[in-house]
Amino acid sequence: MNVFITEDQVRLWDAVGKHLLDPPSLYFNETNDKPFPWELSYLRTLFVTTIKTETGEWSLVQKSKLSEWNWFNATPEHPFPSHSTKPAEYFVFPLFEAVLKNFLSEYIDFSGVVKKEFRNYKVGQRCSNIGHLLTLMLNRSNHPSLISDSKIILELIQFIYPNRDAAEVIANEWRNPALHGDQNVSTSSGLILNLTLLVAVNSCTEVQWDARFDV
Repeated sequence: MNVFITEDQVRLWDAVGKHLLDPPSLYFNETNDKPFPWELSYLRTLFVTTIKTETGEWSLVQKSKLSEWNWFNATPEHPFPSHSTKPAEYFVFPLFEAVLKNFLSEYIDFSGVVKKEFRNYKVGQRCSNIGHLLTLMLNRSNHPSLISDSKIILELIQFIYPNRDAAEVIANEWRNPALHGDQNVSTSSGLILNLTLLVAVNSCTEVQWDARFDV
């Protein structure tokens, strides 16, 4: 799958991540009167790690003091060749799942336990299928712009995988093989990070965004 990542895209990821996560964090609803919820510190760490590795600012191999080994055919300008695996391709799927669960907190908690029935899931059962969570978001969200913007990305996936449901492709063709050590789809992390940031941005209220920019 050939998806080209431009410098503008990288700058966008960095800027959105900064506004969402820098203290006081919009995404975690952090204020002077409401400190950061430390029980979610793992999620902020995962969020920052994913963005930093996707943008190339953090390279788990290049900056290691334990080894001088580099990626095959790597250069200082391009530490991760196009045919190589980037760490973000493994971080982004757990992040996407966590962000979806947070957005869908009416239906599911962070551990995956269902709180309100959807699809064939009963209360008390577990769901870890990001395809099912993504579909639930699209069907139950009251954020029209989130739905329309997400569908633009999903249509690109369906163009590459004709006659396939994009949510099913993400779950079964991309996420599961990557996390089970089978294979990875190069550059899929960029598309999933875009979806993740869309959900995260829409998790914040307009009042929060206005306050951030002093509107």
